[in-house]
Amino acid sequence: MHRKLLITICAALLLAALAAAALPRQPKLVAITFDDGPHREFTPLVAEALNERGAKGTFFMVGSWVGQKEELVRQLAADGHQIANHSWEHANFTDMTAEDIRADVERSRARLEEVTGQRDFLVRTPFGVRTEAALEAIDSPLILWSQDPAEGQLVSGPEMAAKVIRNIHDGDIILLHDSTQDNLDAACLIIDALQKKGYEFVTVDELFAARGVTPEKGVIYKSLPPR
Repeated sequence: MHRKLLITICAALLLAALAAAALPRQPKLVAITFDDGPHREFTPLVAEALNERGAKGTFFMVGSWVGQKEELVRQLAADGHQIANHSWEHANFTDMTAEDIRADVERSRARLEEVTGQRDFLVRTPFGVRTEAALEAIDSPLILWSQDPAEGQLVSGPEMAAKVIRNIHDGDIILLHDSTQDNLDAACLIIDALQKKGYEFVTVDELFAARGVTPEKGVIYKSLPPR
């Protein structure tokens, strides 16, 4: 009797294991993001590095810095990268009113719409400010990050890359900048290393879609791990 029960249990466990193995594995996804662009010199180099590696990035742009770089911005969008809003002039929102923050973000949104023809842009506040006034004013989800390898300091590309590679998790949002050689070096090292580990680099919107999450206004998102 006990032997028959044991055989039945083992058979059930085996069938469960086979069924689990047959299910398609959810890919490991990360979103690599770049703040403070577009930069005339480094943004094209970052885009080239991403394109060569089949990686997609999200570029949080400062509206007033678009200047005469409209064609660069349009090309990024055409290549499948995501354009997002990083305020009009990178002011610190900490002591600003909700009305002033709203006007600043809307001015940047209108400029990005003029250039790209798109209308809705995810928002990242300068310095990651998340005051009540900022959350009230921003008509968008607030996209922050789970991996910040520089933490506001001057850090070499290899050092930034090593920190991300060591601490990465499925669904992380990585913060870099498309304005220095160190950040360009870090991006290349990070992508090369993590692709070898089975990670795919997607835009923030693609990460939301893959994880079945509808981004909500006023909600802060730092990562989107597997469900």
